[in-house]
Amino acid sequence: VLKPKKKKTVFYSSVAGKRNGQAYAKAEIHASWQPQYVGKAVVRLKKVSCFDLLGVLALPLPKKSYQSSEKVTVLPEIFPVPVDAGVRSREFAMEQERYLLANAEENSAEQFQIREYRQGDRLRSIHWKLSAKEDELIVREYLPKAGCPVLLFLDLSRGDGKKGGIWQGMLGRKKNRKRKEAFLSILLSLSGSIVRNGCRHYVVWYDQRERDVVRFCMEKEEDIYGLLMEIDSLEETGSSVDIEEEYKRKYREQTAYVTKLMLNQKLQLFSDGELLCWYQDRELGQALASHTVLL
Repeated sequence: VLKPKKKKTVFYSSVAGKRNGQAYAKAEIHASWQPQYVGKAVVRLKKVSCFDLLGVLALPLPKKSYQSSEKVTVLPEIFPVPVDAGVRSREFAMEQERYLLANAEENSAEQFQIREYRQGDRLRSIHWKLSAKEDELIVREYLPKAGCPVLLFLDLSRGDGKKGGIWQGMLGRKKNRKRKEAFLSILLSLSGSIVRNGCRHYVVWYDQRERDVVRFCMEKEEDIYGLLMEIDSLEETGSSVDIEEEYKRKYREQTAYVTKLMLNQKLQLFSDGELLCWYQDRELGQALASHTVLL
């Protein structure tokens, strides 16, 4: 997440050859790996070669025989954040629970309604079979499981129209990495503390790869792993991207909420448009513990 970087490691192992009537031999390679960056990492088996006894001649094996990869989540430091859920947030959550119990079957994740295509709808939402039958584009619109009283926006735009940005070269690579680690630490600390206080919420950001706004529902503390796996990049977005307007455009029928939080790349946390706290890289745990977030 912090910076696209690749590192190659070569392992050697001895494996016995196959004899008639016997199964293929197996070898296990055990190695330790110390991650240098937080976020999502992918460990992939890239190439396998078979050497002769002297290690001179090598025969590459076909990729289809060993294709394998594993995603690993490397968490930053997570600190407790004092959170005070107000009456409106608690009542909102209780209303949603009653709504789910009364409409469990109608509002499952498998239920959806269909409508005609609108400008801005994602291609993956198109019902292709029905579109071919009706001779026009038809879109699936899934019914939500439940609303969330809190929206946590991640604002990665510079905001002044200039190129470069606070996460670019002027801070240096090391400071750049520390600032991004602090950003993820604040995000997961805040989001995890909100969940521990029994408050569902959406984390919303703009995905550069998808060119679209994305949201992730935080329901339990373990969801911080899923959230970190969903965030593919922390690259700066253009100043023309208004994350709130993009969210309203995409989820125009599901925008009910009680509190709106905004965390920007300067490590500033806003609550309903007012600056709540400006965190610093140093003594981050103390800073997070000294400011109560009201919901």
